[in-house]
Amino acid sequence: MDADDERDGLAPHAFCCPITQEEMVDPVVASDGHCYERAAIVEWFRQRVPPTSPKTGAVLTSAELVPNHSLRQAIEEWRERQPMALDPARLEVSAQRLGSGSFGDVFAGTLRNGRAAARIEVAVKKLPAMDAQDEKQALEKELKAHRRAALHCDGVCVLYGICELAGQRLGLVMKRYRCSLDVCLREASAGGAPLDDKRVSAWSIKLFRTLRQLHAPECGVVVRDIKPPNILLDAYDEPVLADFGIAEIMRTVSRVPQTSMKGTFNYMAPEAFGEGSVGPPVDVWAMACVVLELHTRSTPWDGMRVEQIITAVRVDKRVPEVPDSAPAAALLRRCFAFAPGERPSAAEVAQALADDAASREAAARRQRAAEEQAEKLRQKTAAVREREGAAVLAERKVEEAASEAAVKAQEAAAAASVAVSAAAAHLAAEAAAEVEATALRSAQDELAQALLDGVSDAEEKGRVSEVVRGLVRNEPWEAELEGAGITDAGAGALAGALEANTSLQELHLYNNQITDAGAGALAGALKANTSLQELYLWDNKITDAGAGALAGALEANTSLQKLYLGQNEIEDAGAGALAGALEANTSLRELNLDGNQIEDAGAGALAGALEANTSLRELNLDGNQIEDAGAGALAGALEANTSLRNLDLEGNEITDTGAGALAGALEANSSLHKLNLKGNRITEHARKALLEAWRKHVRSKLSL
Repeated sequence: MDADDERDGLAPHAFCCPITQEEMVDPVVASDGHCYERAAIVEWFRQRVPPTSPKTGAVLTSAELVPNHSLRQAIEEWRERQPMALDPARLEVSAQRLGSGSFGDVFAGTLRNGRAAARIEVAVKKLPAMDAQDEKQALEKELKAHRRAALHCDGVCVLYGICELAGQRLGLVMKRYRCSLDVCLREASAGGAPLDDKRVSAWSIKLFRTLRQLHAPECGVVVRDIKPPNILLDAYDEPVLADFGIAEIMRTVSRVPQTSMKGTFNYMAPEAFGEGSVGPPVDVWAMACVVLELHTRSTPWDGMRVEQIITAVRVDKRVPEVPDSAPAAALLRRCFAFAPGERPSAAEVAQALADDAASREAAARRQRAAEEQAEKLRQKTAAVREREGAAVLAERKVEEAASEAAVKAQEAAAAASVAVSAAAAHLAAEAAAEVEATALRSAQDELAQALLDGVSDAEEKGRVSEVVRGLVRNEPWEAELEGAGITDAGAGALAGALEANTSLQELHLYNNQITDAGAGALAGALKANTSLQELYLWDNKITDAGAGALAGALEANTSLQKLYLGQNEIEDAGAGALAGALEANTSLRELNLDGNQIEDAGAGALAGALEANTSLRELNLDGNQIEDAGAGALAGALEANTSLRNLDLEGNEITDTGAGALAGALEANSSLHKLNLKGNRITEHARKALLEAWRKHVRSKLSL
């Protein structure tokens, strides 16, 4: 460690994030093997698709992050051991005031980094003038609480240390952050950058999670002065708590006595106004005030003088009003319970806010899906009717529906305008919604009928009719039509319904009569559909042409995860087309091609794709005609591929030569967990070599 680093309390290189060059608070390990600050690497990956290594620039196989608990503990232990005194020669304090309060003023400054000539931007909190002993005690108390909080929480601002300033005053030297929540609120109120609900929700959840960590037994810190000016935003828009001037360490007690009123009156709980005792519930009250302010853009008790606030809370026992639109409104109201013991814990509030955010996001997704479906239905119906020569009829029906909707809308508007009660307005809204729902259902039925008109066989139409109507209506549906005698006509109707559907996840069409034409229709649907995850076309009559059409769809589709094409008539050309798609596709996890007529050329093409593809987990080539050349190509791919978990080569024409190539690949590859080579022409000698190579890494199953 550099001597200047040790003197200045700056972290060693190993404790610093390679992206920010600052001490890590929440270190994680990326798939490149290096450690980064979680917020920094998440933002790095967000801006780079596919993800790359900040250290090497190489494309990573995964964006997965693993917490490095041992490094975090080492950083915390190092931080605990560091002297907090900084060399005054390294600190420059400007006249730029960043903030002020009853326990000090905060100024901008720079601190010379001992590891480089550059300076880091800091904020310097100067304590108010007081006698030396009082100043020392106040500073030591704040330092102790701040360091303890930083040791156990990832939502606390970075504290570099203390420094003796001119005039024998002491100052706290902290990391300088982008701005405070108070600034964001003022800018939003003045017509600046708006505070969208998603951003506010993320802040609220993070703040209560930080509070949960602070109140946990291993930390035991009560902040007592939570308010927007004391909450800062880092470069990644993450909030951190910054002021511990009146904080208390609880240790083994649940409440601590107070001898005077301390805090900011607009955010103080009832018990904080007296000379009783305070505990974690005061922070829950204050943080709930912050969340409420973020939602309403209004400070609690706004416009009231101090004596008015004291009277309202202590005498009149008034509490802040929580609107029904607030996040987790019911639990938020409990945060303002007059009795401290009746308030929820920070952990309960954090969970309720997270659940509320998830619920609101799900509702928003459903709304967007409904709007998208309605638009798809309108477009699809028009296209189908136009192809059938019924454009005039469709236009007439649309005009009639629009006319009816306009009349109903006028009636609803009139009812709402003259209504003298909320009930009347509600009825008007229900009438308008009923018109919209009726028009939507009519459009859905019209589209389903148009699709089914293309199925001439009565029995087949009967078998697919219910499925098609369910898909068009976007109803919960398990589309299982195995062994139902579905031909290209039925597949075409199902494909048309899929283009309008936004909910189906699995479609089972194995053991039918679908040829390349039906496969092509389904491929067209996959280019538009974004919900289907599994498509089973096993045991049909699909050849290279159909496989090529599906390959083209895979290049555009980002939702399909499983594609089963086993027991068809696919040869090397079809396998090659699918291989080309795999080089671009990043969503497919399983590809089943068992029981086809794929030879070495097709296996070689698939092997080439595996060298570039990082998403495929299972590849089934059971029961094809692959020989040693194809096995060798696949072996070469395994030396580079780190994502494939299961490779099935059972029932091919592989001899000891191909087995030897695979054994050599297994020595380098540690990611393949299952390999099936049953039913090939492999001798006992080659089996032993495969088994020996297999045992060099932790795996699941080798079948010989």
